[in-house]
Amino acid sequence: MDVRGLFNKMFQRQDNSPHDQRIVNPVLPRLSLEFVKERAIIGWMANRMGEYLSWNKGARDFLFFKSFLSKEESDENELLKLSELMFQWCTKGENVPEKIKHKRLAPSLETAFLNVYREYSEYCKRVNSEPAVIAQNDPNGDLNMWGVYRDVMYAATQRRFLLISNDELEVYMQGTILLEQEVKERADIAVCREKTKDVFQTLGIEPSTIMSWQLAISEAVTNILKHAEYGRMSVMENGEEIQVIIMDKGPGFALNELPNTVLMAGYSTKKSLGQGFTLMMKMTHQVLLNTTPNGSTIILIFKKAGRRK
Repeated sequence: MDVRGLFNKMFQRQDNSPHDQRIVNPVLPRLSLEFVKERAIIGWMANRMGEYLSWNKGARDFLFFKSFLSKEESDENELLKLSELMFQWCTKGENVPEKIKHKRLAPSLETAFLNVYREYSEYCKRVNSEPAVIAQNDPNGDLNMWGVYRDVMYAATQRRFLLISNDELEVYMQGTILLEQEVKERADIAVCREKTKDVFQTLGIEPSTIMSWQLAISEAVTNILKHAEYGRMSVMENGEEIQVIIMDKGPGFALNELPNTVLMAGYSTKKSLGQGFTLMMKMTHQVLLNTTPNGSTIILIFKKAGRRK
């Protein structure tokens, strides 16, 4: 998976931070699922330490994305090197507070390191104790792994998949309603296909494009019947975009399973879509997901001119 172009754009520094001023031409390794998970955690650790040290947001965000470069590149930054150590020590079950003492860091840096270590330890305890569904923005503001997963999946899918919060969901629910349809039984899948076809034809969409869009819609609607008791599909027009909104009353998606579901074609558990997200991303301009323990909303965004090349 090649996201070099995206990272090149992100690494065009705009702020006046003294940290990592030069423009980076990243050499990215092959982005396996395990690599993405590991580097996301390391990037989050560096970002949080930067926040404790009062770095500006541009410099902190830059650290997060730089964590995905080759190890030689990322090791040039002290916070990333410390984050690498923290991750390794945590993985091996080492006494992290004791080990960091021997590094003889500046007091402010050691304090930032230990604060982030405590946050990460608390997160690991929560994840290991219960398979919690994604929490949007920690209420204490200390831990936002939801945001880390959001950023990683957005970058790794080349902006085709975006995890959205409840507040953001409202933005995508605006426009002119063209169609609404309940989904209760398998026969409703065909009903959704036929009704959306009629709507798209009325809008003048090309037949071949309609067929592609219907595949994506079928996958999203089928998910309701797999994992929820009831759902609803809406089609909305908003300028040059068409939004197909599929809402259900199911159990939601667990944070630790979501990267597998989105990034790995064919990955499937009883709460995942299997081929679903992969297919939907190919057939749409963008796929958005809002998920809670009380239900999920998948939004398929299509461009009237056809799907993005």
